[in-house]
Amino acid sequence: MKISEFRQRYIEAMKMSERSKIAELFRLADDLESVEKTEENYRILSDVFSYLGYYTKAYHYLSEVANPQDMKDAKKLYHLKDRLECEGDRYASKRPRKAKDCSIKMPNFKYCSQPLEAGVFEKVDTPEVCDCCGKGTSVIYSGPFYSVEDINVLCPKCIASGKASKDLMANLWIMQFFPLLFQKNTKKNYVAEHHPTMGGNKNIGLTIVGISVNLSPMSVGKKL
Repeated sequence: MKISEFRQRYIEAMKMSERSKIAELFRLADDLESVEKTEENYRILSDVFSYLGYYTKAYHYLSEVANPQDMKDAKKLYHLKDRLECEGDRYASKRPRKAKDCSIKMPNFKYCSQPLEAGVFEKVDTPEVCDCCGKGTSVIYSGPFYSVEDINVLCPKCIASGKASKDLMANLWIMQFFPLLFQKNTKKNYVAEHHPTMGGNKNIGLTIVGISVNLSPMSVGKKL
């Protein structure tokens, strides 16, 4: 069976990095919703919105073309209905905000000399707007963090300057470089507020500390 152009785009999108994947899936959904509404297109739309967390649309599109007698269709419908009833679209991925202008220079991180190589930042083809400073950036923090605000994009400059931690009460997960680094609270606080998390790149020699530091009680449960 020949794979349609849109299905091939979906397959290729699922191989991308997470942020690029989300951007491409939104573009794919826009294209699919503007063309002929065939059964195949509806099924792809259901898959796209299911991944993005928009279960209302995912269930709607699949229910329009699903065969109730088909076990696979019935199972997918049951799953989507369950997700829809449990969480709805509350945790759906945000559509990336495009930025017209972008000029970003990687700042210096005192305890992380190779942040891109460590995998804590991701370069994106289409610049997005930093939720902290409101400026365009093509390099985006890709690690986990806790925040009082609903944040989707952080640029390196706002992390390095401490602005993200101060203005958004955001706490980034940190790495343990060596035990002596955390003997003094001043160093621990500095790393927590001015550094990104480092993804366990063996070449950098880093290991994960499974806790976040300086976590405000208000920020618990707001992992993004």
